[in-house]
Amino acid sequence: VDPDSDSDEPWDQPLKVGGKAKIIAGLHAYMGNSGDDPSDDYADFYFSSEANPPDWKLFDTIQLTRDEVDSGGFGTFTSKSFTIEEGTPIQAIRVDLRYRGGPDDEACTGGQWADTDDLGFFVAPN
Repeated sequence: VDPDSDSDEPWDQPLKVGGKAKIIAGLHAYMGNSGDDPSDDYADFYFSSEANPPDWKLFDTIQLTRDEVDSGGFGTFTSKSFTIEEGTPIQAIRVDLRYRGGPDDEACTGGQWADTDDLGFFVAPN
């Protein structure tokens, strides 16, 4: 999770309610039968204002492309910004990497070609 200041400059302040953030995730794509096309892979980005139990909200989906991954299928992907909502002091994000299909209602695609990772983080009050 990275504070979003609409620039590439790091922020000195903590993540806080009402602020904006984005997710930066390293992913390993399936490169397709030809070995060079990850376009059947998608990354779904979720956030929850409560970590336990989470109430996932989908806010971005990225379709992976050839120029975003190296020859081994590894790449770094950045979500669009989301607003940190009122909630508990520990909030959470989730990235669900999936092969084809659409975002899952439960925020966890599952299956042989899917991977889901979560991260809890502290949010300062506004």
